[in-house]
Amino acid sequence: MSVALLRRCSGAGLVPCIAIGWSGVVPAGCKRMMVLVPSNVAPWLGGWPDRFLDRMEAAGSSVFVLGPYHGGGFSTGIDSAADLARLPPRYSGGIWTNEIAEIGPALKAARAVPSDPAKPRR
Repeated sequence: MSVALLRRCSGAGLVPCIAIGWSGVVPAGCKRMMVLVPSNVAPWLGGWPDRFLDRMEAAGSSVFVLGPYHGGGFSTGIDSAADLARLPPRYSGGIWTNEIAEIGPALKAARAVPSDPAKPRR
């Protein structure tokens, strides 16, 4: 995994997903790869989170949400319970973290909540 490859559909590469995501089209640069989505950019993606995750899965891609992006370098991970709480309820995609010991218990507690039978988990 190289920075150039990640940028095809992460960071600034998400712009096409924002621009045409409502149409259901997946840009070629976002197919068959890992897609890293900053948590503050995610709400701009058409159908976030469920329809977006479904589209990316159908395109052979895996989506991981990161911490917020503030310009410059790279985003942090979802590294605190507060970061985790900002994700949509029942978010079912991947989570990029550097602090699994910090967010692991919160994730486990969230998974213990009875699931909605009308909405299967991934």
